[in-house]
Amino acid sequence: MKTLERIPLFAALAALAYACSADHGPVGPVPPPPFRVVSLVKITPATLDTLFFRDTVRLTAVALDQRGSPIADAAIRWSSSSEAGWFFKDGGLSPTATGSSVLVYPYLDGSSVIQASVGATFATLVLNARQKLARITIEPDSISVDVNSSADFNVAGVDARNSRYDGPAQLTLASSDSAVALPVLMEFCDAGPPCANYWVVEGRQSGKAVLTASLTTVDGTFVATSRVTVNAVP
Repeated sequence: MKTLERIPLFAALAALAYACSADHGPVGPVPPPPFRVVSLVKITPATLDTLFFRDTVRLTAVALDQRGSPIADAAIRWSSSSEAGWFFKDGGLSPTATGSSVLVYPYLDGSSVIQASVGATFATLVLNARQKLARITIEPDSISVDVNSSADFNVAGVDARNSRYDGPAQLTLASSDSAVALPVLMEFCDAGPPCANYWVVEGRQSGKAVLTASLTTVDGTFVATSRVTVNAVP
């Protein structure tokens, strides 16, 4: 009787697996993807110069796994250290936001640390904002006042976004002829210069003069004038 040749068990299993894979694809369950650990969060841009009041900038963030590959479905949360001055604007204003990118909208002068985080892993970016003065006006630009009377006027600063300027500044007011018309600060205010409606011009004697307002900021000195006519009283 002819003796049958023994076939090793592992070889038989390998042959069976090959035969099955030829017709039906891989045999057995598909192994799960490797566990992805968030090892780093990156914010773009990584640095940013001073952002002007009410300007906007879009920040993006990406989470990287332990191999340095982006995690597309990472839940990124944004927050600001200064909720009074820095808000995220995407269909509304909020001190926090989620998503891969946000639009930062500063509306006050100051600094804030913006943080993008995934769990305990985070990245930060320091942003600075200030209001930029564009021009000033004296309103009205033509004043009529009687002798021994006074008239209100307003010195207004306007920023690059056409909003009232409320940033730090030094205001100087002068008259071309203080014997005719003299600007006087009626009451101190701490709402920031130029303190609208706290100034009056006093008519001293009949004649004409020019009021000149100078507002000095880090952006330079801005000047506005108003013509004053002081009328004699019959």
